[in-house]
Amino acid sequence: MEQGFFSRKYYCTKNGTNCIAVEVHQIHEDSSDVYFDFKEFKGTPEWNEVETLDADGLILQPGDTNNQMLVNWLTPQKGGYNVQYCRKVDDFYNYTELEMERVEIEGQYCYKARLSNLRAGETYSYRLCNRKNGAHSEVFNFTTAKQGEGVKFLFVGDPQIGAGESVQQDGEAWKRTLEVGKHILPNAEFLISAGDQSDSSKTDIAIEEYYEFRSPDELKNIPVAVNKGNHDTVKEIYEEQFMPPGVWDDANYYFARDGVLFFALNSNSGSYATQIEYLKRRFKIQIRNGLLLLCIIQCLAQDRIQMRKKY
Repeated sequence: MEQGFFSRKYYCTKNGTNCIAVEVHQIHEDSSDVYFDFKEFKGTPEWNEVETLDADGLILQPGDTNNQMLVNWLTPQKGGYNVQYCRKVDDFYNYTELEMERVEIEGQYCYKARLSNLRAGETYSYRLCNRKNGAHSEVFNFTTAKQGEGVKFLFVGDPQIGAGESVQQDGEAWKRTLEVGKHILPNAEFLISAGDQSDSSKTDIAIEEYYEFRSPDELKNIPVAVNKGNHDTVKEIYEEQFMPPGVWDDANYYFARDGVLFFALNSNSGSYATQIEYLKRRFKIQIRNGLLLLCIIQCLAQDRIQMRKKY
């Protein structure tokens, strides 16, 4: 005997009354214990264009290891949302659904979830879901890296949306940058943004700049590892937005890929002892917005002199 439930998309039904037929068969000719214990039939209306969730503000971030992925969605919409994901070949006939944690950021809402138990070298599909009305977002895809083939990633510094003539123009330039990067390295596992995602220290302007930073479609398919820069000065907006779920350590975090440990350090922080503890690992690549040794002006700056002494 088999029992359980299944879900399928049916496009042959119509508004009004529909008749659905079900057949039950024995598994063997001489079986005699078959029965049909039908208890519930639940239909879910197919979502249409009006009900589709707007996924603007959605990005991926790297999980702690290759078998994890973080989904991060910044939106003005307040509600209860889940993320559904599956292997692309399963096409959502079988999928895992996670409730997204929500934090309010100056009138905006950031939803986060950690996808886990991902297979190496596998393409996955994911979408957002409104728990109240069942509306879904567009489906997006990402591919996990194969193990033992090294680490391939893109590196950018100071996107600094808002530092140019307008936020919108900077956003378009940022999109072109990622398009070029994807063309140069189409199989990049992730992107590192080494600080200064935004430019303004004013809350309302900074939020607009962060939305532009999140706007490229590539960030829905390739995870971005952000690092705090000296222009990401509105602490609550940056840390509540980008820090991984459950991680609140002065904007420091790390993740591992194929035997390499990546550290993202907050160069605005004076907590050198804490950061040094992070760095006591064998394999590491350090991401900083401010270098310890750069040009003569920065090298002579007092905060850089202090950093060099401590490290």
